[in-house]
Parts: sequence; structure tokens; C-alpha cells
Amino acid sequence: MIVKVFQMVVNKKKKAVRQRGNRWSGSGHRHARRAGHRGGRGMAGTGKKADQRKPSIWKDKKYFSGRKFRPPKQNKYKAINVFQLEALALSSGSELKKGQSITVDLSEKGYQKLLGKGIVTAAFKVKVASATEKAVAKIKAAGGDVELLPEKNSSKKSRPLAKKPNDAENQAQAQQNPPEGPETDDSGSA
Repeated sequence: MIVKVFQMVVNKKKKAVRQRGNRWSGSGHRHARRAGHRGGRGMAGTGKKADQRKPSIWKDKKYFSGRKFRPPKQNKYKAINVFQLEALALSSGSELKKGQSITVDLSEKGYQKLLGKGIVTAAFKVKVASATEKAVAKIKAAGGDVELLPEKNSSKKSRPLAKKPNDAENQAQAQQNPPEGPETDDSGSA
């Protein structure tokens, strides 16, 4: 015997048909029938220039999105070009003499990088954290030298990453340290 279970079909009429002949159409007021009475459905009319739902938008701080795109923090460094070295040396009180090299410690002046723009007019011995290949070549061609200092990275302390054990290590550990359970009697009596 086969029994078929039928699902009951809901015969739902449209709202316009159901409310026809009714004086207030379910609202309690004669002209308060559709969404136009309340200014649209949902959050309609809440655009940038809208006055319609201003107070409700004032309450919602996230409506115009305080969450903006912020690029990841980058390491900012202060750089100087090789053509500025002469002015920097003169401002610190050094004298430019032919045949002598001028020592400039850029890390003391607050610079972290030496760039290669411009012409080198004198022999400089430069101490800096980093320098471009072009800058080093220009200073060496003028009879100078560049000493690269180790970078001081105090903003982030590097830590070794925690090593995740793989499956083989987990199995080896499980064999060495079996899980402790309730003690059982091996005598066989129940």
C-alpha cells in the first residue's frame, strides 16, 4: 500500500484584492495605504543630501562609514642626496680643502639613507645606515668612501616564529606520553 502525503497549498491572495472595499486598507487612515506615506521602504531616502531620515542617521555612526581604507604602516626614513652633502658639511663647520676627505656622519644628523642625485664635488667619508649603488659609486669616483652602519630597528622587536609541530611529531609525542585514563582491572572478573 502506497500512501502519498500531499503538502497543503496556501492560496494567498494579493493584498490589493484583500483590501478592496475596505475603507482604510488596514492602516486606520484613509490615505496612509502604501510606502509613499512613510517616505519609502526601509532606509530609502537616506542619501547624502537627504533630509528625510536625518535624525535616524545621526544616531547611526556607521552609516557614512567611519571605516576608511588605511594602507599598512610603512617604514619611513629620512633621505639625503649626494649633492646636499657639501652644504651639510659647510653648515656643520667643516672646511673644504683639496685632497682632504670630509667625514660626515649622517646617522647623527638624522638621515638613514643616501641617494645618488647630483654631482659630488669633494671627497667625503660618509657614515650612513643605507645607500643606493649610484650614490656609493659617485662618492668613490670622487675619492671618498661610504661606511654602512647597522640599522637600528627599535620599532619592532623581532621574535622567532613559533614552530607548529607536524603530524609525525604529534604521533611520536603520543607514543612517548600515553594518555592517562581510569585504572582497569585485568583480572577478567566482572
